[in-house]
Amino acid sequence: MTDLSWSTWGTLISVLLTVVPALIRFRAQLLRLQDLIIEGVGFVVLLVGAVMYMVTVPQWIPLRTQMERLGTDVENVTILYFGSIALTLLGAMLTLFGILGRVTTGLKRR
Repeated sequence: MTDLSWSTWGTLISVLLTVVPALIRFRAQLLRLQDLIIEGVGFVVLLVGAVMYMVTVPQWIPLRTQMERLGTDVENVTILYFGSIALTLLGAMLTLFGILGRVTTGLKRR
């Protein structure tokens, strides 16, 4: 069990009193940076999903016709195939929401 003595609470309170005003002061820049980070992460996830899709599709197409014969190897390819599609969709959505966030922030400034 952790010991939460006064020194621990005092440290947490002093860190909060230091960080919170800085976050409040720079919230506009943080919002813009947040949209850029979301867009970047979305683009990376989109690329990873597309690469996974390109790697698994050549394995998926022939295995679809032989599913009953191959057993457990097909399950791994199935998970990779549908996982790559899910990653691609997630990356596209994150990128789209990052771009929309930057656009709406720009429109609110005007």
